[in-house]
Amino acid sequence: MARGGITKALVKQARDTLLAQDRHPSIDAVRVALGNTGSKSTIHRYLKELEEEEACRLGDAKGLSEPIQQLIAELARTLETEAEEIVAAAERRHQEQVQTQRQQLEASETVRDELVAEVEGLRQGIAARETTLAEQAARIIELEQQRQGQAIALASLEQEKQGLQERIEVQAQHLASIEEKHRHTREALEHYREASRLQREQDQRRHDQQLQQLQAELRQQAQTLIVKQDEITRLNRDNAALAGELRERERDNQQQAQALAKLREAQQTGERIRDQLEARLGRSEEACAALDAQHRQLTDVHAQLETRLGRSERGRERLQTRLLAEHARRRTLEQQLERLLARTSPDQETEASDQPVSDADSSSRQSTDE
Repeated sequence: MARGGITKALVKQARDTLLAQDRHPSIDAVRVALGNTGSKSTIHRYLKELEEEEACRLGDAKGLSEPIQQLIAELARTLETEAEEIVAAAERRHQEQVQTQRQQLEASETVRDELVAEVEGLRQGIAARETTLAEQAARIIELEQQRQGQAIALASLEQEKQGLQERIEVQAQHLASIEEKHRHTREALEHYREASRLQREQDQRRHDQQLQQLQAELRQQAQTLIVKQDEITRLNRDNAALAGELRERERDNQQQAQALAKLREAQQTGERIRDQLEARLGRSEEACAALDAQHRQLTDVHAQLETRLGRSERGRERLQTRLLAEHARRRTLEQQLERLLARTSPDQETEASDQPVSDADSSSRQSTDE
């Protein structure tokens, strides 16, 4: 790290060190000995003062003839002239280097402004996507609440279906009992036909009433099945809406993936620009530090987008799993309703086939009473 400044004593010490090493104490050599600190004009001024002081000491020295002193003075002036020329050339080179670095810094500033504008655009895009993700999270919560309501409705339907199934089983047992009685009384039908005509008419009326009650119950069950079928249709519509929501989420994920690809291209562009600036600027540590900071910012933004995209993908998979579960439950309920309808139809046919033999049932009932 560069020190705050140089003094004449430091310049003299560096000059003496170079002279002790049999090296010419030029401005560049003294500056290197000082650790590349201090301006060349300051070092030149201190060297000139030191040479003048030595010239004065030489002029005051005793035991030297005047021609030698003149020769020394001439050599001092020559050295001073050459040193001034060297300093002037060094200053011109320094100015050229400063101008070149200034132009390079201006170019890097322009590139940095462009990168800052691009990063600002990316930040705005990320803010918009964060808003969209928040809305999607709210929508997912709402869908979860709807799913819970549907689960409760399905549980209620399952209970009603189980009750209907139990009633159908009771009716099937009743019809089986009637069929068994009909089989036992068919053998004694011819013996008691005339004697039980009046009783048969009464039993016929009673059987008709029971049959009407059974038919009314079957009609009510059919209406109940129609209501259940309407509820299944509504669940199908809800599932279709969930499927549409899933497709919209997939489109949003595709858009986020495209934005992530653009961000990656921007990051690669930033890396290429950084490499170019490093090749051009070389020693410009401030520009390199700025580009490194921008690169770290782009890397952080890239990591954040990767994390959010992963979360969105996991949310989409969970939603798809729930949708598949809803479809499976709907198919199971439809299969159960179909089996219920299939079991109800044979019961109706059995009741219809029992009507012609109601007389035999009445005779059997009369014989049993006797």
